[in-house]
Amino acid sequence: MPESMTVRPTGSLLARTYLVQFALVVMTYFIAGRLGQATASIRSGNLGPVWPAYGIALAAILICGYRAWPAVLTGAFLVAFLSPVPPLTALGQASGATLAAVTGAFLLHRIVRFRPSLSRLSDVLGLIVFGGLGSAIISACIGVTALYITQERAYSGIGKAWLIYWLGDATGVLLVTPLALRIAELRTIRGDRRISEFLALLGLLCGVGLTVFRHPPSQEVRLDFLAFASFRSSCGRRFVLAWRPRRSPLSWWLRLPRSPRHWD
Repeated sequence: MPESMTVRPTGSLLARTYLVQFALVVMTYFIAGRLGQATASIRSGNLGPVWPAYGIALAAILICGYRAWPAVLTGAFLVAFLSPVPPLTALGQASGATLAAVTGAFLLHRIVRFRPSLSRLSDVLGLIVFGGLGSAIISACIGVTALYITQERAYSGIGKAWLIYWLGDATGVLLVTPLALRIAELRTIRGDRRISEFLALLGLLCGVGLTVFRHPPSQEVRLDFLAFASFRSSCGRRFVLAWRPRRSPLSWWLRLPRSPRHWD
């Protein structure tokens, strides 16, 4: 095609695209944050053992690039600002989440050569180690520091508050980020049988989640049906035996005490 006929995106088109991405990231983060705050019975000082919004933050940086950081910062600040913490604390928590998400994406790209398709085992392990467990250290350190500088005492001490903060963000990545990265592939599901399997597994997972949050169990929660879902995927067949529910980070989190008083 001649150079004169080459179609290049105009500045206004790029600006509109960015604004759409900005609004989508802010809205998605805000919804995920409000869902995380709905677990009021197991939260203290705006902290809880699961924070799906951080999984959205990391996914936004991985999908949209580093230019999505203002949207992550805005969404995180709005969620924290509308919670019972001072504005300065909200700004500190939002800054920590944004810096952690950018750092996690940088480590994934630089060390793992990360592919959002999660088609390789190294992508999955990298997301767990660098995206979840590693980057959450940054958000936990900054967030807990902001809480204690502004005299917002969470749980019974800084050590336990840091652990809950880190665990919440890491769990958010493990639960939400893979789904956000692959959600576009839901359109490729074909056939009544595959659609029925997807809806059944989604219903079971939602049912377990509602049961855990609304009526905290006193014993270990088993998620053996997730093994079936893993075996149905090409990547899951290779590591489902090592990451079966009993040993997975999700199962470890579900075995934690369900009330803040147990952390005193």
